[in-house]
Amino acid sequence: MNIRTICIYLVVVLGPSSILGQTSSNLAIKKAVQFLKKKSGHIDPMMIATLQHLNKQFAVDIDIRAQRAEILKNPVGHQKVFIRFLDEKRIASEKELKQVTGIDYMTALSLYCDVYELPVDYFTLVNGMAKKGGYYLTHATLSMALIHERKCKYNETARLRELAFEIPRLEKLILAEPAHSDLKTEAMLMLFLVQRKDLVKPEWLSQLIAAQQSDGSFGDDHYTVLALWTLLESLRK
Repeated sequence: MNIRTICIYLVVVLGPSSILGQTSSNLAIKKAVQFLKKKSGHIDPMMIATLQHLNKQFAVDIDIRAQRAEILKNPVGHQKVFIRFLDEKRIASEKELKQVTGIDYMTALSLYCDVYELPVDYFTLVNGMAKKGGYYLTHATLSMALIHERKCKYNETARLRELAFEIPRLEKLILAEPAHSDLKTEAMLMLFLVQRKDLVKPEWLSQLIAAQQSDGSFGDDHYTVLALWTLLESLRK
């Protein structure tokens, strides 16, 4: 099969918009990775654990070794709890978990749900958080993804019921947010993480790619790393 035949086959099977979308996503990914590689050693510490995950899952090969080592050596504040994202063997105490407040509390509970049982009112708590919308909603969905990924003890019927509540709200949030938005991107990413790639519209990804700046970033490091992760997930088979 020659190159021309392969191209025609791909257009027929995948459709021209699908091929263009994949090409645009790959280019945006390459530019974002190049930006983060140039910034190695000076990336927002909050994003180091996420980049470790992307290095492992997608082999993006962004050098975080020095910053990772520094966080592991001298964790500050709630890093002592969330350091487990960097090293599974670093276990915070239940007392330390209870000191985490606000939007990060549910993430902490789900990160350690294989060590400490989820509270009996876990799904009530996560639903209350989801109802607040915004980043509370996206972090509630992240908690749903984590307890499933970590194979923790929970009621699967309750988890699916909660996801049925959250997913339409994520879609509404995406539609309500401006085209270029960190929160919009985080909401899209959550749909990927709970296996609802089918709900992510191509135009949302096109809007995300259009938000990329000439240096390959999407603004701050949080937005840039989330955008990179979202685009990588969009190409996952």
